[in-house]
Amino acid sequence: MFVMNLKIKILTGLLSSFKTTRNFYTAISLRNSNEKKRIVFRNGLTMDLSWAEYWRVREVVSSGFNVERLGDDMFKITKGSITVVGSSDMLRAVVQSEGFYEDLDYAGKTILDVGGFQGESAVFFSARGAKKVIIYEPVHSHQEIIKKNVKINNIIAELHEEGIGAVDSVETIEYESESLGFGLGHGWSNRTQIKIRNIADVINESNADVAKFNCEGAEENLVSVPTEVLRKVKTYIIMPHGQEIGKMLNKKFQEAGFELTKKNKDRSFLCFERKKEKK
Repeated sequence: MFVMNLKIKILTGLLSSFKTTRNFYTAISLRNSNEKKRIVFRNGLTMDLSWAEYWRVREVVSSGFNVERLGDDMFKITKGSITVVGSSDMLRAVVQSEGFYEDLDYAGKTILDVGGFQGESAVFFSARGAKKVIIYEPVHSHQEIIKKNVKINNIIAELHEEGIGAVDSVETIEYESESLGFGLGHGWSNRTQIKIRNIADVINESNADVAKFNCEGAEENLVSVPTEVLRKVKTYIIMPHGQEIGKMLNKKFQEAGFELTKKNKDRSFLCFERKKEKK
């Protein structure tokens, strides 16, 4: 089954490359190479891209975004009222999350955004009518990009340069790069200290209508949050990093009076809605 799914994924990617890229064979020749080549997309976009950059740009182009390079690893993407700036990893985050977030109701609501990364999810929430976005993101360089996206999109935001955990603390995080995988793994070449906030206090103080958790390891701490605190938020959007964590969260939220109302095919995103209390 795994091999079949991998083959389907590869074929789907090749088909998408053919549909979006004029010089398709030039793009494919970048595989297993670190060089950059001039890529011409069918929408007229022309860029010098590496294979990793091409794969990510191609995905946002396929989703209808216009793309502009701002620097060595900085891009600006636009679609309708949405403008997002950030690294090539931001492009991957947009593709990863846009389809799951888009059909939920944020109008007039306060959103707790745990794992704000570079502000791309805050932009989507605001564009869909969110009243306020409370963003937790522990990486300082990401915070600087978040501030740019907040300003560009006139978002009413509350920024916290903090991570989320079981208790208030300061932790040393090992990482290879300040990317989507920040904080995952051990024995990596870089270390930094980040401030951690108690997850129950964060939820309790937020007065949020919707809470989004996409922060490696943070979602696991939801299992220890008291039911009465968890139920203060009506809707949770969670990316569990691992099947076992997903099972734990599903059990926790069902016991707390929530129902699983949405998931994607591989259950890498879950949406829980609080059930109405019986009178």
